[in-house]
Amino acid sequence: MNAKKVNVSVNPETMELLKEIRGTLSGELGFVPSFSQVIQHLIKQSRTNRIESDVSPNQGESNG
Repeated sequence: MNAKKVNVSVNPETMELLKEIRGTLSGELGFVPSFSQVIQHLIKQSRTNRIESDVSPNQGESNG
């Protein structure tokens, strides 16, 4: 599969947030990720959180 790169424009406020997250990830990972890697990380994290919220441990249990 030949993946093509796509350019995306973001507003300055979003770019500042991406820079903050990039800095946090740099400390956790030990290297500075590209902005593409930061966005990819956020998407994967969002998917994981959505799956975990769909499979709640108390799902189907009554409180009575």
